[in-house]
Formats: sequence, structure tokens, C-alpha cells
Amino acid sequence: MKKIVLNLALLCVIFVSQAQNNLELLSILNYQDLHGSDLSDIWGYADEEGNEYAIVGVNNGGVSIVDVTDPMNPFEVFFSPGPSTIWRDMKTWGDYAYITNESSGGLKIIDMSGLPDNTNLPVVQYDLGNWQSAHNLYIDEFGYCYIAGANRGNGGVIFLDLNDDPMNPVEVGEYDQFYVHDVVAKENLMYLSHISDGFFQILDVTDKTNPIVLGSQETSSTFTHNAWFSDDLNYLFTTDEVPNSFIDSYDISDPTDIQFLDNIQSSPGDNVIVHNTHYIDGFLVTSYYRDGVTIHDVSNPDIMVEIGNYDTSPNFNGNGFNGCWGVYPWLPSGNIIAADIEEGLYVLGPNYIKGCYLVGEVTDASNNAPINDADLQLVATSISDNSDAIGTYGMGIAESGTYSLEVSKPGYLSQTITDIELTNGNTVEVDIELVPLQAFSFSGTTLEAENNGNLSGTEVIMFNTDFTFSGTSDGNGNFTFPNIFPGTYDIIAGQWGFITECIEGVEINESNNTVVLTLEEGIYDDFSFDFGWTSSATSPTGQWERAEPFGTTAFGNNQVNPEVDVQGDCYNQCYVTGNAASDQAGADDVDDGNVILVSPTFDATQFVFPRVSFWRWFANYDNTIADDQLELRISNGTDEEILAVYDENDNMSEWVFEEFILSDIIELSTIMTLIVETSDNFDNGSLVEAGIDLFQVYEGPVSISEINENAISIFPNPSNGEFQIQTGINEQMDLRILDTSGRLILQDQFVNFIDYNLDISPGLYHVLIETQSGARIQKKMLVK
Repeated sequence: MKKIVLNLALLCVIFVSQAQNNLELLSILNYQDLHGSDLSDIWGYADEEGNEYAIVGVNNGGVSIVDVTDPMNPFEVFFSPGPSTIWRDMKTWGDYAYITNESSGGLKIIDMSGLPDNTNLPVVQYDLGNWQSAHNLYIDEFGYCYIAGANRGNGGVIFLDLNDDPMNPVEVGEYDQFYVHDVVAKENLMYLSHISDGFFQILDVTDKTNPIVLGSQETSSTFTHNAWFSDDLNYLFTTDEVPNSFIDSYDISDPTDIQFLDNIQSSPGDNVIVHNTHYIDGFLVTSYYRDGVTIHDVSNPDIMVEIGNYDTSPNFNGNGFNGCWGVYPWLPSGNIIAADIEEGLYVLGPNYIKGCYLVGEVTDASNNAPINDADLQLVATSISDNSDAIGTYGMGIAESGTYSLEVSKPGYLSQTITDIELTNGNTVEVDIELVPLQAFSFSGTTLEAENNGNLSGTEVIMFNTDFTFSGTSDGNGNFTFPNIFPGTYDIIAGQWGFITECIEGVEINESNNTVVLTLEEGIYDDFSFDFGWTSSATSPTGQWERAEPFGTTAFGNNQVNPEVDVQGDCYNQCYVTGNAASDQAGADDVDDGNVILVSPTFDATQFVFPRVSFWRWFANYDNTIADDQLELRISNGTDEEILAVYDENDNMSEWVFEEFILSDIIELSTIMTLIVETSDNFDNGSLVEAGIDLFQVYEGPVSISEINENAISIFPNPSNGEFQIQTGINEQMDLRILDTSGRLILQDQFVNFIDYNLDISPGLYHVLIETQSGARIQKKMLVK
């Protein structure tokens, strides 16, 4: 959606319109030049003569009223100064504007009846003395003003009657059970957005002294920012102010039985944050941080379709609180006004078009039973859907045309339906029958490599993107998966005391339905299976868990929890500290204590010079006291010795290879364990995450020494991929180059020096060099 907008001089010099998708730029009023300020929310007003105005919240202290009657030439007609604050909200009742802020002064009221001739407008500050600030407000058709998030009680809703004297409201009731972030009301039904509690409520406020709760509903991202009703009050549309969030639609025709219908995102995958949505004549007009203004056709609330967008924030994208704060779509002219925090006041001309709809049913061709969760993709678009429990699906797109539909479901033959003609405002029905695949039995045997004997108790996983089958070999080393479907699978087998075996890309069908898996003895764990590592903790969060890591970032996109495990092992699992599926980096990190992970016991006496190696992750940010750490220890059952201790200075936010010679550190035993402890200093507010992957113990050289740091040089470093490794060592050396995820990029041997010209991506790489006599070094190389 991003486009570059022309630089603007002084206030407004956009005289030639520009358009993005069904929204045309008519003009911009630059508030950095006008008042040297960012903006907050916006509202609109039209006087009795048909003149149109934008009422704009100015962060550095005031409210600006702008004449937008000529949309190509907006100009400010009035400015009312006030306290500096990020948050301002404004609504109108008749010829009066009502403004709240989160600083001080209570409720500002501006009498706009003198416009356009008189621009010296009367202003009063309404302050009862028991609240001075509020986050938001709304005024219904009966002249009741609802103040939300005031600094009184829980910050619920205060009811004010404007009818007798609009410049001097009278408090007539309140609802204060929860903090209310946003409120709208119509026909004595009030809709409350409880942002931090993650749900909305519907109240009957016919009796302002006795509001009655009719129903409530949690929203999809549990951070309910705002809500808006359809004109007939049968549907409600909500936003959640978090990254990667949705606009939700709900059937509220029975407020005691609210039904979720659909949700939709702007720029899916970009982590943009939705802010405020508004309903007009079967459409939603929505402000998005960093993504501008969107229009959705919601005439069918079960299938919302984005039909328009304009990016008001060309200098930002993704996650963050820049860009479009608010939007107002109800001016008599039909023009839309929007307040972009940094860029200023936008005047946009919308083109409201209906979406093109595709609906139908997916059934089993053998018995006509509905198929749940079939995947349906409109080819060459981002539009997709999954069939529901009764097999139905529905999707929409803004552009008419001829489309193809791909339909798939694990266990069925996929289909592609072509030549589907979609037109705006119309619905096409396409039913699909999927032919089921025939299931068959798959079997295998696990063997011990040393004597080729049957290996019982081996865990086996066979999987692809559609299916996962798992089991354990019996006393004869055999296993069976009775009902599988043809396809390409990866197969993994492992048990403690053996090196995990993995085979990729095996074509399985009824004639190729057996496998023999041979495992070599060894102490190895890439965490494809649960071999019995144990954990304990004093921290209330961030406990060790074996999982596919869910990445989190903070403080300038620094990665806190890893996004992926070490690449190159059999599966996608590792041990990490806390792995809550949250975009908030502090949701499940180590806090106010420690978390300890202990390996199963292993026999190190079988080796002469045992090496232990693994990849470790450590991230520590905003550490004001600097004593959070990751500590690695080795135990022989009687004594413990420290292998290494890492703090905020040690290779944060990347997987790092570590290797130690155990016989140099501790007396060997048959009951050795590795201990990994991560600790967070109490009450210092830092983010702490750790991980471990690809644990191995194996025989090292008879003697070991470190290569002198100056004996190896990489030139140039940084490079563009063309570099030379030079040494002063006249013997053969083993070379490995790995990326920061642990994936092997290059493996080679050389003597003295070697030249490379590698086509590799920019980034940091680890260069591992080891001589035949056992001397070793690890260096870093940067590719630009």
C-alpha cells in the first residue's frame, strides 16, 4: 500500500489530485508548519449553510477548526489553545463541539453557531471538580454526552445531559464497573470498548440512573479499542489496538447472544495496528497507524471486503504508533477527512464500490458429507478462506474479473476451478466435491547401527505440511502407522543414547510403504523428541519449554525470543525460556528469579577426551543493573563446575555455537548432566530470554590447544562475499562457515590460505577452523 507523497510547502499546495485504491487525495493541511505539532483525533461539522469543517486535535495544546468546504483549499478558521497532550477526542451536538483530553481542564465546549461569518467563537471549560481529564466521549441523538475513561473511579462512563443548556451539561448517571476506552450509543443502547480487559459490552441506558448490561463479547485480539454499530443496530464492528490486529464483525441483533461473523486485516503480515473504525451506509471507514485510511464493504458482514485504501503515512510501515489517528466519513459532500499524526489533515474523495462475492459448499464426493477446514485460495490474490463445520465458505474481492479457485484438504485430491466470473455487487455460488484419497498402512523397523540389531523404544515421527504420525517401536523394533495417505514425508527416529536419524523427502504410497531406520550410538539431542530434560524455576514466567520458538522483538527491532531454532537439525524444536504466542516481548520472559534446565544423565567415561557442544541463545535488554545472566554448568553427580557465564554483553539475539572439553573441566562419571540456568535480577524491568539447541557429546582429540587469535585473518572483513582466509599454520585445517541460525553454509579443508567468492546474503557469519592436531578458533565475518 505504500506510496511516496510529494513534499508539501507551508500549509497546503496539493492542487492536483492523487488517487490510491478508490480514495482520491484532494488536499493536505500541514500542521507541522501551521502549529509545529503532531495531531490526534478528528471530527466533522456542517453548518446550516452547508459549509463543512474539520475539528482537529492538536497535540501541543489545542483544537483547530478548519474550513474544508472547498476540499482543494482547506484553511483554519479558529484555534482554541489548551494543555499539551497526545490524546484529544471531539464530538458535536448541534452547533457545539465537545472536546476531552487526558491532561486537564475537564470538558471544552465551543459554540460554532457563528460560523462562517464570526470566527471569534465562545469557549467554556466544563469542570465539576471531581474529574479533570478523560480519554473519549460520544453524544447520542437524544443529546446525552457519554464521557469515557475519566480520571474518576474506575474510569467508566459519566452521563451528561446537554439538552437544557449545551454550554452547561448536567450529570445524570454513570457506569463504572470497568475502565472504558471508547463509547458509542444509539436508541438508548450503549456500546463500550474495554481495551485492557479485551471485550466490549452492550448496555441498555434508557434509565440513565440504572444502566443494564445486556451482553458482552471478547474481541479477536483481546485489546478492544473501539466499536461502531450498523445503522439498524444488528451488527457491531470492533478494532483491537495491537500489531497484526483485525477489524471484527459481530451479529448483535440479540445482545444476549452475540455471534462472531468475520474479521479482516490491512496489509496482513506487516504487523500494522488498526485504530478507529466507523460505519456509513454499508461500509467501514477505518484509520490505521502506518497504513492510512481503508474502506471495507460490509454490506455482507459475514464477508468483509477491502475496497479502498489511501496511505497517509508514507514514511512509516509495519508495527508502530505513527500515521493515521482518526477519520470522519459523514460530511454532506461525502468527502472523508483524516488526521495523520505526523503528516497533517487529509481531505480524501472516496469511491464506494461493492465487493465481488464468491460463496459455496465443500463436500465429500463419496458420501456428500460437508468437509470442515478445507483450504480455498483465489489464485494470484491474497484472498482465501476455510470451510466451516457445515462445509460452507465465503470470500470477497474488490476487483471484478475472471478468477481460478484452488481447493485442498488433507486426505483429498486437490481441485482447481477455473473461469469464475466475479462482478462488483454480485455473488457467485460455486460448490465443490473433493474426492477422498485411499488410506493405507505404513510400517518400519528401527535398528542399532553397531550390530544391526532391532532397537526397541525408538520414537518415530513421520510428517509433512498436512499430516503428522508418531509412535514408538516395539520390543522387536517394529512400528506401524495404520491409516496414512500418499505424499512426500520427512521421517525422524530417535532415543536417548543414540544420534537422531532423519530422512527428508520420502515418497510414500501403497507400493512404497516400509522403511528401515538405523541409529548410531551417541549422546545427541536436537529436541525433536522429549528425552526427559527437567526444569525448575523461581521465576513466575519464562519457564523452560521444548517447542518451536515464537519470536518476539523490542527496543528497535532487537530480537528477544528467537523466531526459529538452529537450522540444519532434524526438526524445528529447541528449548527456550517462555514461548507465549504474543507480540509483546515481556509477555513470557524470565522475571524476578531464575529458570533451570537439566539434561538427562549421560556416561562421559566412554570417551577419552569428551567434548560437549551446543548452540545457545541469550537476549537481555533494558538491563539497568547488569546482573541478569545465562550460566552453563556441568555436573558429575557429585560436583558442579561452571562452563561459561554470559551477560548483556555476550552475543545477544543470535544462536551461538559453544564447545567445551569436559576432561579439562571436571572428573568424568557415568551420571553427567548439563545444567542451563537463566536468571533475571529482581525488579530491574529488563527482558531476559535464553535457548539451547543441538546438544552433543563426542570424542575430542588427544590433546587440545587454542590457535593464537592473530594466526588467522579474514580479509577483507566486512566483505561482499569475496574474501581470503590466511593463516600461519602449515598443516591441513577443517573449515566450517555457519550463519547465525546455525545453518551450515560451507564446509572445506585448506592449508595456509584459501580464497572464496560466495554468493551469500548480507549478515553475520561464524567461521570455525580446526587443525588436525586439535587446535581450534572461532571468528566472526560480516558480509554487506
